[in-house]
Amino acid sequence: MYKTTRKKVNKKKKKVFSKKVKFGIVIAIALIALIIISVITNPKLQAKRRLKKINEPNQMQEEIQVPEYLNTVVAAYNGELTPQIMAKTYNNLATVVIPKYYKKCKKLNNDGIKKFFNRNKELIEIELGYTEYEGFKNFVNTIKQLEGSKLELEDYYILENTIEQKQGKINAYLVLKYKQNKEIALNTQISRNLEKEKTSIQYTQIENQKLQQAKQQHEQQEQEIENYKSPYTRGRAIQ
Repeated sequence: MYKTTRKKVNKKKKKVFSKKVKFGIVIAIALIALIIISVITNPKLQAKRRLKKINEPNQMQEEIQVPEYLNTVVAAYNGELTPQIMAKTYNNLATVVIPKYYKKCKKLNNDGIKKFFNRNKELIEIELGYTEYEGFKNFVNTIKQLEGSKLELEDYYILENTIEQKQGKINAYLVLKYKQNKEIALNTQISRNLEKEKTSIQYTQIENQKLQQAKQQHEQQEQEIENYKSPYTRGRAIQ
């Protein structure tokens, strides 16, 4: 009788222990899954992974839209960034970064922009290079000129007449055109050194008067080039 009772108690203990083990395994799997999901979806880690791919010096993993006249920046530049890194950085700005911040910030007033900046300082520095609120606010106010629920890049180009060396960096205006929107523009500052922890190209606001002057000069230069093209360049038959 005593042995039978003891066996029953042991069986109950084993069942309880087995349930605890199974429960512990389920909890462990759930925690691992949550950790994996948090790592995959963490905005800062995503931005760092993108930056690492961008900084691969001579690798273009897929066809991307490159800003027109980028070759003029490459010709003037003397530093660690390869043409591929420049192209990928500009493309990331135009197709990923601007649409993302436009969606998150388009309805925010200055107070809301400041709160957003304070909550996301590390991410903003990685993707845009801003460490101060004022620079980020100017960036947001520039992209808030855009309209629509979704931004789709139509075209973008460097204003080659704005390229200049300044404080060890190359400066050049970047003009962006999204579908069903007017053009916006940012001054881009290309670092001489390749940055590993944040973007190597930073962005500042352009005074409207300087932008309009630069665009007028650009249009005049384009017209002069068009006027002086030969019949062979135009692709027309010689009369």
